[in-house]
Amino acid sequence: SRENGVARVRCTGYGHDFFVAFSCLALGVCPNCTSKRSLLFGEKVLEIVHPLNHRHVTFTIPKLLRGYLRRIRRLGKLLLRSASWEAWQEYLHELLQIRDGLSGGIFCLQTQGCLFNFHPHVHALVLPGLVREGRFHELKGCSATAVTVRLRARYLTALKNQEVLDSDEIERLMSWNHNSGFNIHVGKLR
Repeated sequence: SRENGVARVRCTGYGHDFFVAFSCLALGVCPNCTSKRSLLFGEKVLEIVHPLNHRHVTFTIPKLLRGYLRRIRRLGKLLLRSASWEAWQEYLHELLQIRDGLSGGIFCLQTQGCLFNFHPHVHALVLPGLVREGRFHELKGCSATAVTVRLRARYLTALKNQEVLDSDEIERLMSWNHNSGFNIHVGKLR
């Protein structure tokens, strides 16, 4: 009830219900607190980001690997750095054929899905191009499949280097269709 500081949310499709606290300051759970933090973060981004085109990119990993991230938290940093950021950079350098150009982005690791389940994925606001010698070289189109191939290769290599997966497990994952459950959604150019 509202007077007790919580709301009972019921899913009519599946019959599940759960409680959500009002203004609880619980990270990522309370819709009031999350909205406030999102607005403040958005204002800060507007202050520091130059007015260039950008894309919203979402990087997801297969269910098989999510349990590793739950148990070994440092793997989230690897997903951010070696997988998503470096995969995106590699893609831009290859397509634009500019080796010494720089790009930029804001990458955030999200660990829950819309049903409060453990669903690690990365949201990124990225420049769709490279800056070189003061000039922005923009990539108009984007192949989500090509970025996904790079994400899969980089993250599986990072997991092998951390001794989380062995060569046989990686080979099995690489043999699956549809990029082994790795997926990237690339939003429209804005």
